[in-house]
Amino acid sequence: HFHHRSFSSLFGILDDLRDFLFSKPKAPPQPIPSTPSSKTTTTTTTTKGTITRIASKPYQPDGSSKPSSRTYTTRKESYPKAQLSKHGIVGDYNHYRTIALDNTLDRAVSILTEDVLDICKNTGGYKEISNGDLGENLCLDGFRYDSFQIGSRCCIGHQDGIILEITEPIVACANLCKLQFINRESSSPKERIQKCTEFIDFLNQKDGLRGWYAKVVDLGKDDGFICVGDEVKLM
Repeated sequence: HFHHRSFSSLFGILDDLRDFLFSKPKAPPQPIPSTPSSKTTTTTTTTKGTITRIASKPYQPDGSSKPSSRTYTTRKESYPKAQLSKHGIVGDYNHYRTIALDNTLDRAVSILTEDVLDICKNTGGYKEISNGDLGENLCLDGFRYDSFQIGSRCCIGHQDGIILEITEPIVACANLCKLQFINRESSSPKERIQKCTEFIDFLNQKDGLRGWYAKVVDLGKDDGFICVGDEVKLM
């Protein structure tokens, strides 16, 4: 079944992926440690951290912004600074949020904590994962993936800075299957699907491991401008 279709991109295998997810017995993913990894010094009670990475991806008129495109990727490139609006980082484009969710403000900003990459590498065995692969807008150091919950608010910068409110945990989806370390050309179609489903299951074990969505409550007195190195405080 898997060998009768071209797999030059993942667009043609979504039906196979769904079949595989629901009809094949799967081994449980590697469990996430309940205590911080050796590289992580923070705990779930941490209330302060910093922005280590700001990323966005503009709309591409060639069609590559659509997940159905052969050249689509979840990866976003980094910038030293950016401006936030109520819709998120100015110039950033997310096809699903724009088209399917009518530009919902509840998913204006995606947040990832630095410990997730360590967990993916050290527990999941995904050694090649790197900053930006999961498509986050803001990467934060000083927090754990479970430092947030729905309704948590954080302030970026000074006392009169930007206020974000966590709206929901991000759920891993098949768009991640296009990452190069998952979708290797040297792997068979069946191996690619297996690797993809294992990665999705791994990230979906616990809220926050895939990241968090947030809405912009207040743009602050600096009109929404943020920089790498800005302090982030839980309120």
